[in-house]
Amino acid sequence: MILRKNAKDSKPKEKLIIDMIAFTSPIKDKKKMSLINRINSPDLKESYKIKVYGSNYGRYNNNYKVEIYDGNSIELSMYPINKSHNFIRIKYNPAKLGKVGRKKLRRFLIKLLGLDILKTLYFHATVTRLDLTLDVFNMEPNLYIHKSKVSRSAIFRAKNGDIASQIVGSDQSDCRVTMYDKTLEQGHKENGRSANYQRIEIRMRELNCTMAELTDDLMREFEKLNFFCDEFFDDAGFSENFKDDVYDNGLNFALSQLDDNSRRRYRRYLKDNQVYPISLECVSFNEAHREAFSSLIHLEYRDEFLGKAA
Repeated sequence: MILRKNAKDSKPKEKLIIDMIAFTSPIKDKKKMSLINRINSPDLKESYKIKVYGSNYGRYNNNYKVEIYDGNSIELSMYPINKSHNFIRIKYNPAKLGKVGRKKLRRFLIKLLGLDILKTLYFHATVTRLDLTLDVFNMEPNLYIHKSKVSRSAIFRAKNGDIASQIVGSDQSDCRVTMYDKTLEQGHKENGRSANYQRIEIRMRELNCTMAELTDDLMREFEKLNFFCDEFFDDAGFSENFKDDVYDNGLNFALSQLDDNSRRRYRRYLKDNQVYPISLECVSFNEAHREAFSSLIHLEYRDEFLGKAA
């Protein structure tokens, strides 16, 4: 079995960030119209360059794009078409907003929602989407990813045939994995393979918890990923049709096309080409969580909330 790890050097091997969050919150009926009036007020629209945009996949009637800081925006939706859904939905990228942008987001939400609602969001709003991103430095390129119990996958290649990106899962999946070559994307590949920089994104939907309830248990989604080097293409034990399917569509799709016996046999063969290119030992979910959401925590309410929960 191949046991290649990342090459040892002084540079960090992995870095975790939270680069997308969406959450929803109920609003009392008497406050709903005041929110609509506020978001459409000339002063607020001008200050935050608020624009009305599309239908948000048909989920909400009122949808806005709000510029928070340095050209970075959040998506804001109100009035769900399905009345059983929460009244307001907020979606943004904490990493892109940065520390200053996250503080400005808090100020905007206070202006829009009022402090009484803002201070409850971290502890009560329902997370509907969370994207965890793991940046892996000096990782071997052109590895194939596989996740058990998933039949959908896709591969996109650069002009030279290298894997530019690959996806496991569909757009409708509750958990979808994307891995792409950031070095290739950025247009420079210094020192060949040693400079390779891969980004693994795991998008999770319908978590049915709050931001306060997100824990490092979510890191298990990275542990469920398997990586394989491309040397199995030289193995005569795999059919040419299978190898063509892997090259064009990825391992999950190719394995899903086989009968049960062939799939079990090929998965055994693949273990001879399995590698372990990432380590989560030094990755802190709590640090990434704190960086992304600390600006939404209202300390006085936190102490009150925790006191009631004790």
